Amino acid sequence: MKIKFKVPVSQSSKSHPITTPKSIPKQTNVIQPNKKIICLIGFVEGKNWILEKMADILKQYEPEDMQIIYSKKPMKGDNCLNLFWPYRYYEDTVARSVSFHTHPEKIPAWNASAKGANHIITMCDKYTKSLIKAGVPAEKITKIIPGVDEDFTFDFVLFFPCDMKRHSIRKGETLWKQISKIPGVRAICSDRTLTHAQVVSATKRADAIFISSMEEGGPMTLIEALACGTPVIAPRDVGFCDEWTDVIIQYDKGNFKSAKEAIDTLLIPKQKRAESVKEYTWKKWAEAHFAVFRKVFAEPDDK
Repeated sequence: MKIKFKVPVSQSSKSHPITTPKSIPKQTNVIQPNKKIICLIGFVEGKNWILEKMADILKQYEPEDMQIIYSKKPMKGDNCLNLFWPYRYYEDTVARSVSFHTHPEKIPAWNASAKGANHIITMCDKYTKSLIKAGVPAEKITKIIPGVDEDFTFDFVLFFPCDMKRHSIRKGETLWKQISKIPGVRAICSDRTLTHAQVVSATKRADAIFISSMEEGGPMTLIEALACGTPVIAPRDVGFCDEWTDVIIQYDKGNFKSAKEAIDTLLIPKQKRAESVKEYTWKKWAEAHFAVFRKVFAEPDDK
């Protein structure tokens, strides 16, 4: 079985639709009638800063009833909300305001915005709790965890540098085909198509070296992978595989069920890590902000 493979091992990225423009289009700040205005103040344009990217994401997902504009100064008006991005740009304003509390490196500004803003957005429990402890009402704070770009995707690579095509029975092609069909697994065999440098690179980058062989003198790939610190999944009673049992994961030779159980010891924890942040998309992040803005607009303005 010949599998085409390009090194380094990586999944082709799906380009995220969100990009950070070098400059904000002029029409961005042309205020449209009958819309709530979100006046975003603070980020440094053109610095490739995460807050600049976040600002542009808000702009991309703005709802029909709202318009985000960029400004160096707060705006006035019942139809306007000043969004301080981040809190250290805060200043008293007669309009409603929301302050983005990232981390408190500017303590006076942190305290002033916490006291003066209508609402506070944080990114983590740590600062939400510290603000509440400092006397800020809990209902005045919303935690919103950022999204993850779509090109940060789950990939689990099993690599086996061997001549599978010429030695299909000895190298365990039947088992290799079975593990290739496990959901979430990308099984790659070099099959004499890679240079030495490519094999080294792939060995270092793989989630694990999977040895499907039924008979070996070694195999060499076991000790090469260990030298790279790469996990090895190898069969029992094959070559010198039984001599490294303290540092490799073993399965019963030729047994798919046993092999899958061995693979799962690495695959399942990685899947769980990926699943733990699956809900954090930029669209949901933006929508959570707009929900806060609506809440602030609906409340009486005490300024």
